[in-house]
Amino acid sequence: MIDLEQVRSGLANREDASLPLAERAYRHLLHEIIRLSLRPGQVVHETELQQQLGMGRTPIREALLRLSGDKLVTIHPRRGTFVSDMNVTDLGAVYEVRADLESLAAKLAAERSGDEEVLELADIRRQLPAIVERSDPDGLMAVDLYLHRLVYRLARNEFLVSTLEHYLNLSTRLACGAVDRAGTSSLDWLADALLEFVPLLQAIEEHRPEVAMVAARDHAAAVEANVRQRV
Repeated sequence: MIDLEQVRSGLANREDASLPLAERAYRHLLHEIIRLSLRPGQVVHETELQQQLGMGRTPIREALLRLSGDKLVTIHPRRGTFVSDMNVTDLGAVYEVRADLESLAAKLAAERSGDEEVLELADIRRQLPAIVERSDPDGLMAVDLYLHRLVYRLARNEFLVSTLEHYLNLSTRLACGAVDRAGTSSLDWLADALLEFVPLLQAIEEHRPEVAMVAARDHAAAVEANVRQRV
């Protein structure tokens, strides 16, 4: 069974040293960008990354090219590589796609989850309220990402997963921007968003695809409304 406490604290998301160097560089940079450790407009220095990550130029450049395709960095020949701006006008379009695709993922998860996965979902659902109560912004975001990816995995459609992962990264960056702007004193909306997973997980457990679809769509709409108020 998954331990949400480990997810919350980041212990379940440590870099895997067995991954190819380019993948490790990509995951590191992705985390830094969507969590705003690398801020919009900031220059990405390849030489500093080589020293920081202990790897050569080639995997760093492969990772940056991939992030450029994700629209998270912008590469200007002879000028350098910059973290892409966060465009709030894209918010509606991103969540429009996510709402439809995540409702499909929830439907498929409810249809395809097996007996062991149902037990895992029930265990997570029981842990969730206590985890949310004692989490800081980083912990809340870590659990949110884990739960989304769990639903994607249960859908058992690799093409859907890869598409959703792209939009999840874009929207998580916007959500982190909302938290950054509002400050830690206004996190009730983020905690509430996580608790909205309870009916979604229960619908998947009970193999109720139509209910799961509605729960996923309602969750996406609520998060979009809260992020829009704060970015």
